[in-house]
Amino acid sequence: MRVVCANTLRAALRNAKSSYTVRHTSGARGRIAQARQALGLTFKYAEEFEKAAQRMLDAEMTTPMLRSVVEQLWPVANGDSTRKKNNELTRWNTIRNLFEHADTQAGIRGTAWAGYNAITEYANHVAPARGATFDLKSAARAERVITGTADDVMERAFRLVTV
Repeated sequence: MRVVCANTLRAALRNAKSSYTVRHTSGARGRIAQARQALGLTFKYAEEFEKAAQRMLDAEMTTPMLRSVVEQLWPVANGDSTRKKNNELTRWNTIRNLFEHADTQAGIRGTAWAGYNAITEYANHVAPARGATFDLKSAARAERVITGTADDVMERAFRLVTV
């Protein structure tokens, strides 16, 4: 599996270590051994992510299956306001459109991997952002990606889709 965007990289390496610092002291040899062990865990994590991604690529996902995941990520109760229900419907229609028609899903359409990617694309790049102008909204979306504001949703989506 080749990481092609910040979403897959974040999911792949969320808690992995990619660097390790060793001070040049008399106990450095022991710390180097610790570093090798810690960095080895990174490779193990990446291998496990690749296996999970492959399982998602091999698993079919229908639109109703994706809807179930979206409803778990953003639940709406019967007593919720009309505005919240309308927002949910708009969100669902956007995610469904990404899943069924977006160029970003070409080659993976109809798979659990496509479902996961439709959710992450929505969370990072499409979900409403506050700002009076297009430029401010774009900046808010960029900040959301950089700061990892949508990480929780994407991690929960990953767990739900890989079950």
